[in-house]
Amino acid sequence: MGGSGVIPGWKIAREFDRFVQQIKAVIGLTWEPVVQWRYDRNRVTLTRIISTGQSPLDKIAIYLIFQPKGLCISTLETCRILARQGYSVLIVSNGQLAENDIALLRDQVWAVLIRPNYGYDFGGYRDGILHLFDVRADPAKLLVMNDSIWFPTGPEDTLLPRMEASGIDVTGTVVHRSHRSKTRQGFGSRVIESYFFLFDRHAVRSECFRSFWQRYRLSSNKYNAVYRGERKITEEMRKGGLTADGLFGREDFMTALEQQDSEFLRKTLFYAAYTDDVFRAEGEALLSEPVDAQNWRANVIDHIRRVTLKRNFHGAFVFASMTLLDMPFLKKGTGTFLKRTYGTLYTRMRERYLAAVMAGDLPRPRSEVIDEIVQRDGVKLDPH
Repeated sequence: MGGSGVIPGWKIAREFDRFVQQIKAVIGLTWEPVVQWRYDRNRVTLTRIISTGQSPLDKIAIYLIFQPKGLCISTLETCRILARQGYSVLIVSNGQLAENDIALLRDQVWAVLIRPNYGYDFGGYRDGILHLFDVRADPAKLLVMNDSIWFPTGPEDTLLPRMEASGIDVTGTVVHRSHRSKTRQGFGSRVIESYFFLFDRHAVRSECFRSFWQRYRLSSNKYNAVYRGERKITEEMRKGGLTADGLFGREDFMTALEQQDSEFLRKTLFYAAYTDDVFRAEGEALLSEPVDAQNWRANVIDHIRRVTLKRNFHGAFVFASMTLLDMPFLKKGTGTFLKRTYGTLYTRMRERYLAAVMAGDLPRPRSEVIDEIVQRDGVKLDPH
C-alpha cells in the first residue's frame, strides 16, 4: 500500500538534530579526552560512595538511575526483587540524590555511588565497574542495568533465572542487527540493547572486559555515547573471545508469531503501536476484515514482518512480545532526542499495553508500574 509521501515534520526535525549532534560529536573529539582525563584524575572526589557496611554477595547488580525529581517507588521495588534473587545492589546515580531518598535506599542496597551526570548510561556503568575493581570484587554474576525500563513488571522475575542459565558469557535482553552488517574481523553483526546486561565470572575476569571499561571514552554527546557504548560493547566482548547475545530477537518473535491462531493475530493488531501512518492504515484495514477472509492470515503476518523491519518488535507489538517471549520488562522511553520530544513509539506502546492489561489480555503489573505509566504519559485506564 502506498502513502501520501509527506514526511512528518517531527521526523525532519529529528533528523536535523541528529545531523547537528553528529557534527558536535566530531568537534568533541578534540576536547573530550582532556575532559575525561580531568574527570578520572578527580574521580574519587567527584563521586560519593555511601556504604551500608555489608559485604557484597557472590552476585552483584549495578543499577544506574537518573531520577532528578525524586526516587521512584518502582526503583525501590526492583532493588527488593534483585535482593530476593541473591544480588547485592550497587545504585549508581547520575546526579545528586535527596538525603531522604538515600535513606530509603540504604535498607535495600549494598552501596550507593553518586556521580556527576556525565557520560550518559555508560559513564555511570563505568564508574560502578571501576568501583568494583577498586574493592576487588569478583562476582560470579554481574548485572548491569539502568532505570530506562520497569523491571520486572510483575511481582516476580522470570528473566534473570533464564539469563543465569543461558550458558552465555554476556547475556542481554533484546538483540538486533547492527547498522554495520560486519566488521573487518567478522564481529558485531548483532547488538544487545544496553539497558540490561548479565556478565558471568568468566566475562568479568576477562581482559577484554577490564580493557573495555578502563579505556572507554566518556562523552555527553548522545551520538558518541551510543556508538562507543551500546554499539561497541557486544562487538568488543566477542573480539575478546566471549560469547555474547540477547534472549529476544526479531527472528524469535516472528517464528513464535507464525505459529499462533487467527484470534491471537487479531489481538496482536488490536494492541499494536504505530508511528507510521501507512502501517497504521494497513493494520486498521486488516482489523476490519473477518479473520476467515481469503489470505487474511498471510497478509497479517506479512504486515507484522514489514513493520518489525522498521520498528522494534517489542515496541510495535507489545501484546505479542510479552505473551510469546515472556518479556517481563517495559521501556520507559519518551522519544526524546536533544531534549525535544518527537513522535514516539514507546508512549503509544505503553498506551496499548495498559489497554491489554485492563482488558485482561496481559497480566496486571505491579501497582506502582501502572501509577508511574499513568503519571508519565497521562494515559487513561481504558481498554479501548
